[in-house]
Amino acid sequence: MEIKAWKKRVIPTIEFHPSHPRGYRNNNPLNIRFSTMNNWQGIIGRDKEKGGMCVFGHMYQGIRAAFLLLNAYQRKYDKRNIRELITRWAPPQDRNNTEAYIKRVCDYMKCEPDFVPHFGLQAEMHDCYRLIRAMAEVENGKDSALYISDSDLWEGYRLAFHNEVSHFSEGEEGAPCGNKKYFFNYDIKDGNGRISA
Repeated sequence: MEIKAWKKRVIPTIEFHPSHPRGYRNNNPLNIRFSTMNNWQGIIGRDKEKGGMCVFGHMYQGIRAAFLLLNAYQRKYDKRNIRELITRWAPPQDRNNTEAYIKRVCDYMKCEPDFVPHFGLQAEMHDCYRLIRAMAEVENGKDSALYISDSDLWEGYRLAFHNEVSHFSEGEEGAPCGNKKYFFNYDIKDGNGRISA
């Protein structure tokens, strides 16, 4: 497989006002909780609000972490479709209205809860973008298009999948989701059992 050289991209930095939603202020649109077990690329700390969410230096770094977590849910925990992914992301036992979350995401994406996003497939990356935007709106209560640029989504996706966006189709040998053989066979945990990114 030929790996194309990527041009250095300039990612615009958006300055957020304290009145903007927490996830956007933290460059963490899906509100990933801070944990000393995680070693996310680009993390610069944790916020001081209840729950202690990760704070990233740039929006694309928070998006990259979200793509990696959702991909891990599919690969490691067999949570394939929207319903399964969101039920793990925002479980009802944590006082989330999981069914409403699923409905809002599906309404935004114009899909059914059994829709399976295929992370790493170039042909389906726009579905993955829409999933991140939809989840960000549920997490933050504001229009994600105002806070997440297309270039942030692209850069986060590109970095999550190590510059290699697959051209496989579902079910093809080596496809990321079709037959449980994965094109991206890297393990997101380092030797200490920590998620590294």
